Amino acid sequence: MEPERYSKLLSICIPSYNRGHRALGLVKSLLEMKCVSEREDVEIIVSNNGSTLYTEEYDEISHFSGERFIYNRFDENIQYWGNYNETVKLSNGHYCFLISDEDRIGESSVAALLEFLEDGPDFGVMKTASTVHYKDNAPGRAAAGEDAIKQFYMAGNYISGALYNRRYVTDDLIDGLKNLYKTDEGYYYYPHLFVEAYVINQADFYFFDGCTVIEGDDEGDMPQAKAVSLPVFASWESRVAQLAGYFKLIRDLNIDDARKQLMFMMAVCKTISLVVVVKGQYLENATEWNTVYVSAGNAILDAVRDCGIPIIENNMEAYLQVVADFIKKDMR
Repeated sequence: MEPERYSKLLSICIPSYNRGHRALGLVKSLLEMKCVSEREDVEIIVSNNGSTLYTEEYDEISHFSGERFIYNRFDENIQYWGNYNETVKLSNGHYCFLISDEDRIGESSVAALLEFLEDGPDFGVMKTASTVHYKDNAPGRAAAGEDAIKQFYMAGNYISGALYNRRYVTDDLIDGLKNLYKTDEGYYYYPHLFVEAYVINQADFYFFDGCTVIEGDDEGDMPQAKAVSLPVFASWESRVAQLAGYFKLIRDLNIDDARKQLMFMMAVCKTISLVVVVKGQYLENATEWNTVYVSAGNAILDAVRDCGIPIIENNMEAYLQVVADFIKKDMR
């Protein structure tokens, strides 16, 4: 890490696309906080991913001035994963806090977060609670490796409330993962899961309950699947494609087989749960659930067969049976 670069304590990072009105409200609320406006070691970063809507609001954001406010705009949409990567890389803080443009965070939460960070706690990734996600997590630290995997891996995929120690989430790590996985559907929608899965195997994970992100309403602006009223990323086809990307990362991680087996099963179980959670939407579209159950189940088993993880391949029949049993128990 470059000491002279990371001159701030905290960077509050806001990747944004076509929600200038929401991003503007979030920025104004942050700038009104004394714990932000009166500190020299806190910065706000907004990265506009080539938005074509709410351009006046983005223009207003661009006119906020000061060395502790950074506004970045791409000429064209570089996809969510690209904007996420560049937003983090723009940060000058020892710690980088990510919040989606439609969400909010209260001043007491920011103040508590800053107080916690002032002692320079050593962890790789930290999560805070939100009004929807991670709200039932127990506060505290989980050691890098098996403990952190059990506590955090695949526990949720929401970006707001993620906090990175830039000692571990470096520009080189971000670029390296991008180069390896940018064509995978899991990385396309959830690049942060790849970063976080890598880091929790290298550094401790921490859950902080003194800070709560207030999640905003969904704008319904995501591309929709053709056969069902769901965003494309939430369809069973996409969830299985995402799983294949997670398998690639698990295969490539320089960790022992026990961790790989644990991450493999957690990724499978999470995928099954994400398919099941939208069962109602399929039924509303007059889709026979048994058709989804059979098609998605077979696709998950095919992904297992193609996972490329040596410890799984060496015990393939046993793992196929275990996964088939989970599918039958949880998806039927």
